Amino acid sequence: MVRNTGPNHYINLEQQDWWHPEEISLEDPSLSEGQISRFRQDGFIVVTGLWPADLIDRASVEATQIHPTVEVIERGRGFSPMPW
Repeated sequence: MVRNTGPNHYINLEQQDWWHPEEISLEDPSLSEGQISRFRQDGFIVVTGLWPADLIDRASVEATQIHPTVEVIERGRGFSPMPW
């Protein structure tokens, strides 16, 4: 596998080429057979619902306080323009 080092790594990808998050439940966080199969095939799956929204919100605020956007941009550690 060769990494695309062009200015827009994702320009030639179609909608079906993205890995879309799959919802799981906190009440029953078990993966479905389809999710397990995709994990075995791709080596990962993207899920949502694993952590409560309020925990994610608090973590986001704390991360922003520790690493302000200006600092992240100045160090060249910006975030990828992924569609999710």
